[in-house]
Amino acid sequence: MLEVEHNHISSKGCLCTDDTRRCTDFRNSGPLFSPVSRWPLAEASGNHPTRRENPSRLLQFLLALVFTQRNFYRTLLRNDPDIPKKDTVYRFSASPRYNWRRLLLMTSVAIAQGLGTLVSPDRDAVFMVDDSLFDRSRSKKVELLARVYDHVEHVYRKGLRLLMLGWSGGTTFLPAAFSLTSEQATNRLQPADPRIDKRTVGYPRRRESCQKSPDVVLQLLGESQAAGLEARYVLFDSWLAFPRLLRQIVQDRNLHVVAMVQAMKTVRYTYEGKRYTLKELYAHVKKRPGKARILAVVAVPRSGSP
Repeated sequence: MLEVEHNHISSKGCLCTDDTRRCTDFRNSGPLFSPVSRWPLAEASGNHPTRRENPSRLLQFLLALVFTQRNFYRTLLRNDPDIPKKDTVYRFSASPRYNWRRLLLMTSVAIAQGLGTLVSPDRDAVFMVDDSLFDRSRSKKVELLARVYDHVEHVYRKGLRLLMLGWSGGTTFLPAAFSLTSEQATNRLQPADPRIDKRTVGYPRRRESCQKSPDVVLQLLGESQAAGLEARYVLFDSWLAFPRLLRQIVQDRNLHVVAMVQAMKTVRYTYEGKRYTLKELYAHVKKRPGKARILAVVAVPRSGSP
């Protein structure tokens, strides 16, 4: 049973957040990290025990550092024999053999199932897709490092493109899957490490990073649906609203799409027997008078977009 009092988060007094009682006794923090400490979940994520260290124990230790706001380096200075060594933690974090994305997905599935009784059945669950800059401006040797356009400051920066897929039941947002992409070969500054073992999960992740974003989105949606996350709609911005992706999501994933549409000259829509660009279609349809929030509604066939 977790107790919350005086700004403390404790499980039998083992996990605290103030300056006087701060500690990282992750051995007794099982109730707090139960979704990631159960072996069925860890095994399905690819985190199998090793001779050197139990991966589940290492994961709980890293999570305890976050919740207790402790610095990893200062924690090592305690010289506690029960705390994992620095090389062990670094080796665990950098290992290509652990399926971190699967762990995140299954944890989100477990939480979403627990929230099922708290969400009204009248609400429709949705997937949300967005991207952001994973800034590595000071890096030089990071695999697949590239020049990525920052849409906020309108400049190119060194880093990777972080593609995120989230799930929402109307009141809660859960991160479901992610992918670091470096799809533009002309902007790529570093190649992938050729020594990576092709039998590990790290190898297909590197191949996925070089794929086009619409293909990666379809893969993330497929993984989330196969894991048990259910939704009716997919929401994303105009940068992904390509006709081919819209058709594939509707036909292959059986999901509806809510998105802004880009005004591209090469894309035309069939309406009343004629083909229009988005600007031409907007100028052609009759608008609602006054200050209506929705000016017009137009239905075009799926085949209306090339």
